Amino acid sequence: MLVYRPPRVSSTVTIASPVVYFLGGYGQQPDDFARAEQLFDLLILSKQIQNMYFVFLPGDGRTTGPHFT
Repeated sequence: MLVYRPPRVSSTVTIASPVVYFLGGYGQQPDDFARAEQLFDLLILSKQIQNMYFVFLPGDGRTTGPHFT
């Protein structure tokens, strides 16, 4: 699983942040989401979306193994 952490997260902040989960397609690799970090940074910093976490889950149904840690 890959987790995107928003740019303005402080370890002292106790406010809950929303989480968006993406279920990838069969056969997708973590590198397929490399540009997502840049896109989310841009959207959050330009205030087009709020600060939130994004979690990318494998879409091949695995619960263990090299693609799901």
